[in-house]
Amino acid sequence: MSIVVRILASPALEQRETAARCLADTCRRLGEAVLGEVIAILQKAMASDDRRQREGVCLALTELMANSSKSSLEAHEDAVIAAVRTALVDSDATVRSAAAQAFDVAQQVIGTRSIDETIPTLLDALHKPG
Repeated sequence: MSIVVRILASPALEQRETAARCLADTCRRLGEAVLGEVIAILQKAMASDDRRQREGVCLALTELMANSSKSSLEAHEDAVIAAVRTALVDSDATVRSAAAQAFDVAQQVIGTRSIDETIPTLLDALHKPG
């Protein structure tokens, strides 16, 4: 799995996008058990100092949500929402942009819960200097 995380941090956006699609396809084919492990790995990868890796994680989360059934995501909603929420207030604009796409998909797939658990964090970030 570390190879996938490294590819998600590739300098080439096309490689990051391809890795995200492949990861989502693998999870879709192998089922919910793999999805949980992948989401846990992505959550850890979100803490990286490498902005490209954080952006790649957002791309992967977007693809995972878009290509997984609502029922398979239900057990992992907390982790997905937490990762997207963290990325939305990232210091890097490209990570925030990728997180915005993930948040858009989260609204569609997870629903209002993703909004209810994310908006307060965004409002809090607006009130903090910097």
